[in-house]
Amino acid sequence: MKAIQKIIKAYFKILSLIFPEFAGRQGFELFQRTRPFQSRFRKRELLFYKKARHFEVPGFPENSRAYEIGDPEGDLVILIHGWDSNAGSMARIGDSLAESGKRVVSMDLPGHGHSKLKKANIHSCREAVRNLVAYLEPKGPLTFVSHSFGSAVTAYAMWRSSYEIKKWVMLTTPESMTEIFKEFQSMIGLSERSYRVMEALGNRILNERISGLEVSKWMKEINVSDLVLIHDRFDRILPYSNSEKIKSENPRVKLKPLEKVGHYRMLTDAKVVQTVQELLWWPSKTNNRVLQETGERDLQPA
Repeated sequence: MKAIQKIIKAYFKILSLIFPEFAGRQGFELFQRTRPFQSRFRKRELLFYKKARHFEVPGFPENSRAYEIGDPEGDLVILIHGWDSNAGSMARIGDSLAESGKRVVSMDLPGHGHSKLKKANIHSCREAVRNLVAYLEPKGPLTFVSHSFGSAVTAYAMWRSSYEIKKWVMLTTPESMTEIFKEFQSMIGLSERSYRVMEALGNRILNERISGLEVSKWMKEINVSDLVLIHDRFDRILPYSNSEKIKSENPRVKLKPLEKVGHYRMLTDAKVVQTVQELLWWPSKTNNRVLQETGERDLQPA
């Protein structure tokens, strides 16, 4: 993979000098593509797909593939995966929540997992999340667990929406689209002139300037009661400072720093899985009955 990235960077550096506008357009196409970098399905991911109940959510340009595990009558928790990933990547967290009686729903974002699309962007992913929530017709406040790019997508989808969110655990998050674009520019060696072309194409697709797309800003207009950000202080993919900024601009947000759980590894880390389960525990219908019968008030998750 490193050899391929070096070749791509050398190619775009030369192309930016000779044909800067073409390089910008080509860069934007590559920016949206997921297949060249997407990893093969891992064993635990394949097991998740095998045991989950599959359904489709109507959408454009394709129907989204969605999955459900756990108690169909349990409290709903929606999992949104990150870039270059798939619904099965959060299987251990999903399994833990399902075992505690939750109804766990996840999906393959456009261009990911079993999607037939070859590219994706935050706009198409936002629409997919919106379609999923509308399809589920939630009877009460929503609950989310999102990872990385999926956190930004979910925030974008819920921004200015009428939905109430009861609980939300973000397992890292980008802060701004400009930051993501700039990191990509550096990764493939685009010149400033070519970058401006790529940025303009992004503005056109989103129908708004990418410089205005910031998670910290969106959070101010999202009706969420309890949001916890979990982030490794030494995350090599998304800096911890992203979560610090969101926290500083949104005092109601709780920030839970961890160490040695990484960016991707956190999805299978036992401490993180347990933490998510504890954060999303509340008396269910079954637990309410137990509380009434026993008078016990301090029931804790198993």
